Amino acid sequence: MKDEQKTKAELIKELKILRRQNGLQKSNSAEINKNPVSNNNEEFNRAVVESSPLGISVRSSSGKLLSVNNAWKKIWSFSDEQVKELMKADPVDPSFLNNRESLGEWLPKVENIYKNGGFLHIPKLFLTDKQCDRSCWVSLTYYAINDDKGDVDRIVILTDDITERKQAEDKLKKSQKLYQTLVENIDLGITLIDSNYNILMSNEAQGRLFNKSFSELTGKKCYKEFEKCNDVCSHCPGSIVMTTGQTAKVQTQRIKDDGSKFDVRINVFPIFDNDSKPTGFIEVVEDITEHKLAEDEVRKFKTISDMANYGTAIVDLQGNIIYLNDYFASMHGLTIEETIGKHLSIFHTDEQLPEIVRINKNLIKNGSYPAIEVWHKRKDGTVFPTMMNATIIKDENDKSLYISASAIDVTDHKQAEEALKDSQQRLQGLSDASFEAIFLSDKGICIDQNITAEKIFGYTSQEAIGRPGTDWIVPEDRELVKNKMISGCEKPYDVTALRKDGTTFPAEIQGRMINTVETRSE
Repeated sequence: MKDEQKTKAELIKELKILRRQNGLQKSNSAEINKNPVSNNNEEFNRAVVESSPLGISVRSSSGKLLSVNNAWKKIWSFSDEQVKELMKADPVDPSFLNNRESLGEWLPKVENIYKNGGFLHIPKLFLTDKQCDRSCWVSLTYYAINDDKGDVDRIVILTDDITERKQAEDKLKKSQKLYQTLVENIDLGITLIDSNYNILMSNEAQGRLFNKSFSELTGKKCYKEFEKCNDVCSHCPGSIVMTTGQTAKVQTQRIKDDGSKFDVRINVFPIFDNDSKPTGFIEVVEDITEHKLAEDEVRKFKTISDMANYGTAIVDLQGNIIYLNDYFASMHGLTIEETIGKHLSIFHTDEQLPEIVRINKNLIKNGSYPAIEVWHKRKDGTVFPTMMNATIIKDENDKSLYISASAIDVTDHKQAEEALKDSQQRLQGLSDASFEAIFLSDKGICIDQNITAEKIFGYTSQEAIGRPGTDWIVPEDRELVKNKMISGCEKPYDVTALRKDGTTFPAEIQGRMINTVETRSE
C-alpha cells in the first residue's frame, strides 16, 4: 500500500512539474509546501488523475512502468495485481509495451521523446498490447519531464481509447461511399450550390445534361452555367428556397453552351446551418424533353378525340389521369375538370379495383388488350358495364410512357341481352308447358324440342338434337313432309308419326317459317 501511495504521489509531483513546464503552474514548490491547504490540493489532484477518462501512465526514461491510473488499467484490461507485476519487471522497450510494429512510422519520434524529451501527439493508432493480448484504436500523447539537469526523467503518456469513435468513422465513411455511389448512378442531375450561387459539387448526370464533365461545373456560377445569365435569374428556385426555407418545384428550360434548350423539372431543397439559417441549396434536375414532346402529341390526339362519340382517356403508368374526352367523363356523371390529375380509381369501386390492377399489369406487360367487358362506377355510386380496349403509348426508344384506353357504355346492350334471355326463358317455359310436341329445326335438322315431344316420341333432347326432322315420321309419309317444308306450307296436315320404340300413331303437323315443326298427337 505504501509503495502504491508513493507512486501516486510521484505521479502528482510529476504532473505539477509538467504543468510548470507548459506555463500552467506559476507557483514554486516552496510556496505550495507553505500553503496550509496543499495537502488538500494533492488529494484533489490525485482524485482528478484517478477519475480521468484518459489512461495515464508514467514511465522512466528507460521505459520502466512507474504509475498508472484506473482508466489505463481498464483500457488494457489489467488487474491491480498484474500492474504490480509490470512495475516490478525490468525496463521494457521504450516504444511502449513491446509494440514497435504497431507504432510503425511513429517509432523514431517516440524513441526521440525518451532520449531527448519534448512533446508528441499521435492522433490515431491501431495498437496491440502483447502482454494483455488486446488490440484497439488509441490516441497517444507523450510528455517528457526533465530533471534539474535537463535530462529526461519521466515520460507521461495519455492514452485515449478511440475504438468506438474509429468504428463510427468507418461506418460513416461506408455510408458516405454508398451515398456517393447512389448519387453518381442515379439518372438525375444533382448539384450543391452555396448562398452566393457558386456550384460546390455536381454529379456526372448533371454534367451529361450540359455535355460537360461534372468537374467543369465546380466553382462556377449556377446562373451562368445553367441559364447563360450574367446575374441571378428572376425565376431562380434557389432564391425562393433560401428566402422561404421551404422546398420548391419548377418546370423551366436550361441552356447548353451551343444555345440549345431543353425542358427540365427541378426540385430544390434548402440547406441550413446550426442556427437554421439557409446556407445554400440542392437542385435535383430531371430532363423532361421527351415527356414534353409526348405531351405535344397528346394535344394533337386530344383535338381529334374530343369529337369522338365514344370515351377516350390517357393515364400515366401510375394510373394518374392526363386526358379524357367529354364522353368518358359524362358517362361517369363527371366533368373533365373533376377528373384531370386524379387517379383512375375514381371510376371504380373497391370491389372492382383488384381486377383493374390485374388488367393494367397485363396491359403494361403485353402492350395492349382487345375489347373486354370492364365494370365502372358513376359519381352517384351506381355501377355499369363498358366495353374497353387499351394500348401502351411508347417513345421512339420503345420506352413506355402512357396508357391510352377507349370505352363505350354498354348498359343498353346489356339490358337488351338480359331482356332477350328473359324472353327466351319465358318462351321455353311456355313451350315446356304445352300439351303438344314442339320441335325447332334448322334446314330440316332438329336443334331443340320441348318436354312434351320427349315424352311422346321417347327421344331425349341429347338424342333428338342433330337428327333429321323426318325421323319422327313413318317412311311412306316422309316425302310429303319434305315437300311441305320446302314449300313453306303453314296449314295443318295429317301424317303417321313414328316413336323411338317403333310404334306409330296418327298426328297433325303444322309448320311455321321460323323453322319450327309442331306435331300434335291425336
